[in-house]
Amino acid sequence: MPYCARARGEDEDEEVLPDAQCRGLPRPRPQEACGLEPCPPRWKVMSLGPCSASCGLGTATRSVACVRLHHGQDAAVDEAACAALVRPRASIPCIVADCTYRWHVGTWTQCSVSCGDGIRRRRDTCLGPQAQGPMPADFCRHLPKPPTVQSCWAGPCTGQATLSPAPPEEAPAPGQTTAASAGAAPEWPQPRAGRLSPAPASQERVAESSACGRQHLEPTGTIDMRGPGRADCVVAIGRPLGEVVTLQVLESSLNCSAGEMLLLWGRLTWRKTCRKLSGTTFRSKANTLVVRQRRVRSGGGVLLRYSSRPAPGTFHRECDVQLFGPWGEIESPSMSADGRSTAGCRVFIDVAPRARIAVHALATHTGAGPGGAEASYVLIRDIHSLRTTTFQRQQAIYWESEGSQAEMEFSQGFLQTHSLRGQYWTLHSGAQEPGRALP
Repeated sequence: MPYCARARGEDEDEEVLPDAQCRGLPRPRPQEACGLEPCPPRWKVMSLGPCSASCGLGTATRSVACVRLHHGQDAAVDEAACAALVRPRASIPCIVADCTYRWHVGTWTQCSVSCGDGIRRRRDTCLGPQAQGPMPADFCRHLPKPPTVQSCWAGPCTGQATLSPAPPEEAPAPGQTTAASAGAAPEWPQPRAGRLSPAPASQERVAESSACGRQHLEPTGTIDMRGPGRADCVVAIGRPLGEVVTLQVLESSLNCSAGEMLLLWGRLTWRKTCRKLSGTTFRSKANTLVVRQRRVRSGGGVLLRYSSRPAPGTFHRECDVQLFGPWGEIESPSMSADGRSTAGCRVFIDVAPRARIAVHALATHTGAGPGGAEASYVLIRDIHSLRTTTFQRQQAIYWESEGSQAEMEFSQGFLQTHSLRGQYWTLHSGAQEPGRALP
């Protein structure tokens, strides 16, 4: 900053004067040029594009330019000027959010027929954030479900009046039949003798001795899982669609340091806990809840009280049906009056814990409707093992579960062109392996 001054003495000391005394002298400029050498060129990232994945690891593309600082501003120059410098990568990894749960699909099977029109399938699995093993399918319901059935063409048939479908991807359960030939009346399959017990007493006997193995269908109740009994005790709570379950722990004497725990399982619910349980309240997100207690010593356990109330939201569709109990009738659901059940309809089947489910039904054709292998089908999903079996066209169906929960999904095309009637009942389940997922 220029100022007015005069020298004083030989030591070049100076005395600052008022600006008025230097009025007749030329005033020096407050700034002068320096560093006249041009700035070296450099690479600069100009813009960054969006991440290629909405969750999980993806890539983002960015534009890069060679620039030189000129009068305080970056000016683009020929890229040859930056040839000796390392150019930044055009694509970089990015992550917007962690993919908590995701669908994983396997490879497509071969076409189900040796000639003509057929179908092929692939397995779908819901994986968790650590991908250490499959999770219940309900945890991926908020994501679009990849197709698991598609049509295929195996070439023209020569010298055949009808097509002979090959077995599906999964080995059929005992007694399961394939689709009936065109024009033939379907016959009911004959299951193996001694395996089926449709009488309701089979489930009641499981629950006579203790709380373990019971299915509670009342609006409220108390469940005492304390005292001597099974080290691995499971109970189920079921309410109509449109309700949720509230569970309160009245008392707990579980030894957490010894590995004892309480597991809660339901549609859209999964929780493992042990510490500070007394007085804790849990709320399900759907109408069913399975409670499993693991103990290493006799005498401890939990005392629970449950109640139900209307759900604040809904996870089910208007045409969905819930079935409880050791046996019952199955009918294909009725579509809404306006015919807008574009997502299809479902039948949920829940039986007592440690029991398995057998389904015996007949699908019949009722009239013309949309064509295509993907348009008309029934999916039966084992919630315990995540195994999904597809049935199409007019045929008799026999299916067995590995756990106590099953879900039947009817496509819109099936509901428009077919009807299904049948029964389900419980089967005795073998001893559960330690560490397996809840039934």
